[in-house]
Amino acid sequence: MLIKTIRFFYQLFFRKVIKEQLNLKNSEAEAIVLGIYKTDSCINDQPQFKLLLQVLPDRGRNFITDTILLPDDKKIDAGLKVKVWYNPANNKVIKLIL
Repeated sequence: MLIKTIRFFYQLFFRKVIKEQLNLKNSEAEAIVLGIYKTDSCINDQPQFKLLLQVLPDRGRNFITDTILLPDDKKIDAGLKVKVWYNPANNKVIKLIL
């Protein structure tokens, strides 16, 4: 019984994640990098960075959000304009297009 309950909530959670990811592809916008901050966490001995972004959608109001970025060859500085995918229903779900 417990395993069935856990499986149910697991599937429910991943359905929601998949739906949000599918909605990301529907909304593309330009964003301005307001700031980049080093976090305390690392993955494979590589530090993570938090980007503060102002998203400028074609329709609707501008909004400010943040996302986690791993170090890369790409040079990202404050003031740079980047493309993002975002979910209009949840502005915290955002993905950088590099």
